[in-house]
Amino acid sequence: LSATMAGEVAAQSHAGRVYAACKQIPTGKVSTYGRIAQFLGSSPRAVGQALRRNPFAPHVPCHRVVSSDLTLGGFSGEIGSSSAKVKKKRTMLMEEGVKFNGDRICVECVYEFPTREDEGVTRAEKIKKQVGAMRKR
Repeated sequence: LSATMAGEVAAQSHAGRVYAACKQIPTGKVSTYGRIAQFLGSSPRAVGQALRRNPFAPHVPCHRVVSSDLTLGGFSGEIGSSSAKVKKKRTMLMEEGVKFNGDRICVECVYEFPTREDEGVTRAEKIKKQVGAMRKR
C-alpha cells in the first residue's frame, strides 16, 4: 500500500477515527476516553486501546486524553500516578497550559466535542442557552 492508501484505510478504521478525534483537542485542553467514545459511538475501553497503540504521537496528541474523573489515567501503556510515563504526561499537559487541582485536571480545561445541536451556534449563544435552562429549574 502507498502511504496515501494506508492513511485512507487507517482513517476508516476505529483507531483512525479515534486518532482523528484526538487531533481535534486543542492545546491547553483535554478530553476523556468516555467523551471521545460518545462522540464516535464507541466504548471508552476501545478508545483507550486505540490510543495505547498510537503510532503517530505526538502528531496525534493522545496525552490530551484522560480518565472520566479527570485524573490522568494511563500513558504509553502504563498506569498509576507514580509511573514515570504518567508523570511525563502530566508535565506535557502542564507545558501546554492545562491546569490541575491536585491530581485532577480543572474542569475548564475539558474540551467539548461539537454535537449536531451545536452546528451553527456560537459559543455565546450556547452559554446563553445553558443559562436559560438553568433559570427554568
